[in-house]
Amino acid sequence: MKCYNIDVYGEQVSQDSITVRFQDQTFNFIFEPSLKIGQEFVLGLFASKAVLSNEVFRYPRDRRIAMLTESPIDYSYQHIAQIVRRFPIVFTHQQHLLDLGKPFKPLIFGTNWLGITNEIDSEQILAEHPPKSKLISFMGSLAHPDDGAYKFRQEIADLCLTANNVECFGKSINPVPGKREAIAPYYFSIAMENVASNYYFSEKLVDCLLLETVPIYYGCPEISELFNPKGILTFNTKEELISILDILSPNLYDEMYPFLIENKLKAIRENWHNHQGLLSRLSSQIPLNLLNSSQRYLNRESYLRDKITLKSRKLWENIQTHLI
Repeated sequence: MKCYNIDVYGEQVSQDSITVRFQDQTFNFIFEPSLKIGQEFVLGLFASKAVLSNEVFRYPRDRRIAMLTESPIDYSYQHIAQIVRRFPIVFTHQQHLLDLGKPFKPLIFGTNWLGITNEIDSEQILAEHPPKSKLISFMGSLAHPDDGAYKFRQEIADLCLTANNVECFGKSINPVPGKREAIAPYYFSIAMENVASNYYFSEKLVDCLLLETVPIYYGCPEISELFNPKGILTFNTKEELISILDILSPNLYDEMYPFLIENKLKAIRENWHNHQGLLSRLSSQIPLNLLNSSQRYLNRESYLRDKITLKSRKLWENIQTHLI
């Protein structure tokens, strides 16, 4: 079995490294800087804000991959032309970019914030059926600017804080140790992305599905193309949410439960439910010519390129562009 080390920047995960297998290949994605020292890498993977960092220049252009996992309110999306100059492959969930063809490749985000990181965790959550004793929860931090849907989330939080049948959690509201405590005991939970964008969904949705809590969901407009809509309640306005809150009951949950379980199983089967699955799906799309090269890159503790000042960054990038 062939083994490849991939040097990862910009993606926040709880693990120091993640190993995935595809066909006869093993991919070691290494996140922790101290584990990279002295290792040889076949390429560099740069996620979200890291696509605009100077660390990109640790690898020649044909040995870089970009992964735009954040929602489109992330400032990296304001620099698509620069990203295209820097990377021969750019993974994204944004359909308007995928419609352009190369260098864009499809990659749904998903993942979870429940500590479900590997196959064993996935098997355990499959077998877990959290008992329900409370009706509705809302979880969300309000410590955000008014970008994207954050302002809308504030309006929904204000509504939930005054509603008699909704229990609220999150920073600036009612802190809890983790998301499980705010979702698992509830029949329904309000789950809001920071933007309503095509084919972008995150742990906001997946956490509810894994804990068998019906999501009351704001976000991806095409969510019914990805999951069975009979297992999800969706809203786009405060008025729509108010109407939904008025009809919720344990009996409605029981009616939706088979479809909720269908969606839970699909999230796991499609590898949408954690970072191991995300990187497994990415690995299956890495071109063989990138992997078959004998060229390897040694990660040292310091790089001359790391000393590039912000002032000279544009000059360095222009030099790199002319060298490729």
